[in-house]
Amino acid sequence: MNGVPPLAPSTAQKIDAAVGDALSLLGQTLQFQRTITPNHELLVVTGWNQTPAVRRAIAEYLVGLCVMAVNAVLAIRTDLVGPSGLAEVRQNVEDIIGVNGMGLTDDQVKKKRDPWIAEGIWHLCLAVSINNPGSHPPGSLFALSLPHLDTTEEGIDLAALYRSQNGIGLSIVETKAYRTTPSVAVKRAAKYFQKINSGTYRKKVREAVLRMRAECSAPDQKEISAQLWQERRWYIPNIHYDAAHTEDWTQPIPALSDLLKTPNNPVFTNPQGIIIMPHEVAGFDAFFNGITSDMMAFVASL
Repeated sequence: MNGVPPLAPSTAQKIDAAVGDALSLLGQTLQFQRTITPNHELLVVTGWNQTPAVRRAIAEYLVGLCVMAVNAVLAIRTDLVGPSGLAEVRQNVEDIIGVNGMGLTDDQVKKKRDPWIAEGIWHLCLAVSINNPGSHPPGSLFALSLPHLDTTEEGIDLAALYRSQNGIGLSIVETKAYRTTPSVAVKRAAKYFQKINSGTYRKKVREAVLRMRAECSAPDQKEISAQLWQERRWYIPNIHYDAAHTEDWTQPIPALSDLLKTPNNPVFTNPQGIIIMPHEVAGFDAFFNGITSDMMAFVASL
């Protein structure tokens, strides 16, 4: 009826819009620089700290992840947020960043908050990659797992299905947020990948593949077996650290080179390759604190 104001957008609609806007803005902002070395590939992604608008978009996307606002094929799904959704959103966010962004110990910030934010940022990075074929060298991404809501949970940080000339394969991301010791972070990521080679996490990897498969199209599902990761997989160490502790990632890293040797478990073939995706942050603490503040501000606006 004329003269009747439209209904105010719901919490779900606001989150839907924010997630979509974040994907659009970061798709226009992020820049990818690829370097191939004899031992691994290096993919540097910049633009995360370019403007306040970009940082707000990251924070709003992270709030969306707190309520699983996207599924494996990036269909926005916050219609799952019911009438009491705002309270649920607030609780999920506070479980990660603390009440009003406060109340976490330094240890919780280091081991829980910052690692989760780092995982969420790289979920956004890979989500942007789905519409940017050159930003994932093994092939075109078409499905992406969700990050843990509890970073202390063992398992796969992020996994993605990609399509290449050789068929569908799997990329496995291990994210580390180590402000001052990126070299230690990459060695620990390598140990994690070695456990995948040895079969320690085979159930977790199968679970990640099957969950993504369930949300893919029927034609894709026919090509996705629970065992495909044994044949075509890439390992992606994703290291977040302060720019004051810069590393030359083009140099050989023995811990990573060892991953290309024949795995101990005979059912696995060699991974097809390794891509280091570092996130060198100027002002590490200020950046993560700022993302936290922007997440709080977005929740308050809902």
